[in-house]
Amino acid sequence: VTGIRELLEADRVTVCQFIQSERAEIIAESVNEQWPSRLGEIITNTQWLKVDQFSPEFARSLQVIEDTHKSTLTAVQSDYFAHWKVRAEVVLPLIYLENCWGLVIVDYCQHPHFWKTEELNLLTQLTQQTAIAIHQSELYQQLEKLANLDGLTQIANRRQFDQAIDYEWQRL
Repeated sequence: VTGIRELLEADRVTVCQFIQSERAEIIAESVNEQWPSRLGEIITNTQWLKVDQFSPEFARSLQVIEDTHKSTLTAVQSDYFAHWKVRAEVVLPLIYLENCWGLVIVDYCQHPHFWKTEELNLLTQLTQQTAIAIHQSELYQQLEKLANLDGLTQIANRRQFDQAIDYEWQRL
């Protein structure tokens, strides 16, 4: 996220993961030091997005707001942008195999930003690659779990036992 923020000279780039319907957690962030951090925040109302995260249209969409002071916004959006001092924003879904895992949000806080087609295309490609990497990471975590637990009993297997013994032996 730091690379994206620096490349676009944005004030804040965040990655949030959907926890439940209309709830998300900010799990990664790069923010200019003069703006408040949102890392770890649980967003309990994602209605400022004006989209249903489970709809097929959302999977192919991105939300672009070039100037929050001149855009037609809902009350929820106005409150959100005022609270975080956002002047321009783009929201891109992290989609893999028709599932929306989360969002990448790029904010400009000091001034409006008029998005170029090249910037939006680059962000779209980066979020697609990020979604694939997240999916691969989740698959790897599942594979590690399967490799260390008995499939039937869910009890640690011999491999897990050997790793624990090696770890304890190294500590001595």
